[in-house]
Amino acid sequence: LLAGEVGHSGSAEVVVTAPARRSDFGVRVLGETRTYRGAGIRERVLLELPVGRSPPQGAVLALRVQVTAPRGPSAGFDERAWLARRGVHVVLRGGDWRIVDRRGGLGGLSDRLRRHLAHAVAAGVDGERRAVLVGIVLGEDEGLGQELQDNFKASGLYHLLAVSGQNVAFVAGAMIGLAWLLGLPKPVAQCAALAAIAAYVLAVGWQPSVVRAGVAG
Repeated sequence: LLAGEVGHSGSAEVVVTAPARRSDFGVRVLGETRTYRGAGIRERVLLELPVGRSPPQGAVLALRVQVTAPRGPSAGFDERAWLARRGVHVVLRGGDWRIVDRRGGLGGLSDRLRRHLAHAVAAGVDGERRAVLVGIVLGEDEGLGQELQDNFKASGLYHLLAVSGQNVAFVAGAMIGLAWLLGLPKPVAQCAALAAIAAYVLAVGWQPSVVRAGVAG
């Protein structure tokens, strides 16, 4: 629906559905509109914000946006096609934003689990050390400086910052090991492992690699 609004602007409410990605030029985040110009429109979008603070996942933002078309093929990358595969057909360019609500339901539960997990794995740690821990557990690279990202890539270890089957194996193995130490029956251990995998997938988000790893687990 918003493809017909390209070139126009108006007030909107957008739900942040994924971790924000920062660069030297701004902040980009996948989201879903709730309203545009007062009309209820549920549509996936890419939200571009100016350099500065990043909106938290699950927040509902109120802001004024300009509807633009995604960029076409350039330097070997077709942003339009990449976004279309994710159900996104427009880019919303916004300015100042404010949080007016948080999403509920299963998405809200996912956000709470993610916040709890991020705090638990990096309690008492800050800066890039915290960013590395959160990146390994949750697949986020937002807090990593460009130099550190380049070092990970040069060393061939950048895959550690992406959630994969290895993470799911650690989660399942930890639960089964804990159940074994407590002397719990095998079916109880297996159910605990399944519950832990489901909670982890919810906390990390519904990226294809995460869902694939969760199903395999």
